[in-house]
Amino acid sequence: MRFDRIEFKTKVIFIIVFIVMLLFVFGTMIFSFLSLGKDSNNREKEYDSSTNAIITDIVEYKGSNFDYEKQNYSHRVEIEYEVNGQKYTGTLSYYSSKMTIGDKVSVLYDSSNPKNYYSNPFKNLPSNNIIISTIISLFSFVFVIGVIIFSLRKEKNRLRCKDYLVNRGIKVQGIVQDVCVVESSDPNLNKERIIICNYTAPDGRNVVATSEPTYESIEAFYRKGENKAVDVYIDPKNNSNYYVDINSIKR
Repeated sequence: MRFDRIEFKTKVIFIIVFIVMLLFVFGTMIFSFLSLGKDSNNREKEYDSSTNAIITDIVEYKGSNFDYEKQNYSHRVEIEYEVNGQKYTGTLSYYSSKMTIGDKVSVLYDSSNPKNYYSNPFKNLPSNNIIISTIISLFSFVFVIGVIIFSLRKEKNRLRCKDYLVNRGIKVQGIVQDVCVVESSDPNLNKERIIICNYTAPDGRNVVATSEPTYESIEAFYRKGENKAVDVYIDPKNNSNYYVDINSIKR
């Protein structure tokens, strides 16, 4: 039995698919962010005048989820601006936790119809917020990739260790003593099982060993109190290093 390449390749393929999906999501976020900035700049060209508006109120939404605005914005920022002595009111399409009543934001408006206005979020939101959000997203992405690579290397080492024990270890017969079921907080999830067995080591010691966790239904092949044999492979250089072959219990 050589290094379990099929099992390892299956996990590698799964992880590659996950990374591709992660890259797609992250790329979509960056593309959407850049597109939003471009659209905002294009919209500015539709207006020929500018002024400063004052934030008059910040209303937090706590109502129905069926309202379109309430689904997209947790806060409604109300503003007021003046053109040629005439006051106009409106609502911003963005919000920042640093906004307070009385703050000023720049707005563009159509001089022929001052009620028609636009406020560019990229020019009014603190640039630090955008930079920090981008950095956090980037670090989160790198962290996830790092965790995946670490987990992959750990799994590869585990399978190589298993391969070493099966091919070069000392094979002994163990007797299953019990099957421990690992309880889960979610009753709908399949529970892990661990085989507890004992075997006689080459030096004559009676050793209690545990298998790796498995989601297989061991109870289908073993009844409590039955002297069921299970293969155990022991490292000849380190007897404390062993592998309990769960598949052997099915024979």
